[in-house]
Amino acid sequence: MKIIITILLLIGSANVYCAANEDIDALLYRFSQAKITESCRLFNQLLKTQSTKQIDGLSEFLIDFWTAEAEKQGYTLEDFAKECVTTTNNYTEFLQAMESIRERSEKNVKLQ
Repeated sequence: MKIIITILLLIGSANVYCAANEDIDALLYRFSQAKITESCRLFNQLLKTQSTKQIDGLSEFLIDFWTAEAEKQGYTLEDFAKECVTTTNNYTEFLQAMESIRERSEKNVKLQ
């Protein structure tokens, strides 16, 4: 009987460990999305600034800088720009979902 209980406890703790690792993986994924999203927002803001201000030499600097930044993340500049759209949309949807959950949670607390 003790052996069966021990085996069940080990199986239970393995499941908790796996669930915790999955939660950590999901959290790390969201953090990486946040990092890329903020880089993308900065990238877009700099491009908008250059398109309106036309600062001498800034276009070349931006291309060189963002090409290097994209390569650090394993992208070409074109792929990074495409990834920006996808990642920013995914992250925005995630934040909206979290906000919705928070609002529902606050409503439930008020009802109690």
